[in-house]
Amino acid sequence: MPKRWTIREENQKRGELVELYVNRNKTIGEIGKILGIAEQTVFDRLRRLNIPTVPERKIHYLNRNWSKINFPDYSDKLAEFFGIMLGDGHVSLGQIWVYINNNADKDYIPYVRKLISSLFSVKAGCNYRKDQDMMNLFLSSVDLIKFLKERGLYAGNKVREQVDTPSWIFTKNSYKKAFLIPTGQFINLDLEFRWVFATILFHYLNQLERFY
Repeated sequence: MPKRWTIREENQKRGELVELYVNRNKTIGEIGKILGIAEQTVFDRLRRLNIPTVPERKIHYLNRNWSKINFPDYSDKLAEFFGIMLGDGHVSLGQIWVYINNNADKDYIPYVRKLISSLFSVKAGCNYRKDQDMMNLFLSSVDLIKFLKERGLYAGNKVREQVDTPSWIFTKNSYKKAFLIPTGQFINLDLEFRWVFATILFHYLNQLERFY
């Protein structure tokens, strides 16, 4: 639970955010850099102080002109990225997030950033959530989200929406393997269990393929 603010602290933080977010029209990311805090912390403070978020008023909203982005063909790497997203990711209105435990999966962070860069030719942003010890990687692009949705990656709650494996994953065995074991291993799992689990899942996908 967040620390309870004094009235003085609350007024100070409210004035700070009103000046930066409303009057100076800074983005949440820009405010985070100015204050030296994570973007998620800025967002949480805005909600806590009942300051409405208005991303559509920001100059670079959804990065509509992100011209350098690459839209790759179907590949093992793209299947691997989809596996990561369905396991540890989230797609919102304007951003793509991958949540990684900073302690248990620390070596996984540079791997995923490199994968994203090789696929889309852009570097993922990164912020740290101290309260959860999580490193959050993110990309902001409405065009990229549209591209991923067209290939079966949907926004929203994955459990509630009953998100299924995209059909193109079933078209090649190499796609299925990359999708199931994104990094070639399951972090923090016994080696034997990794392969038993992967074998069962691979067999399961092969059985499901009959219904497509």
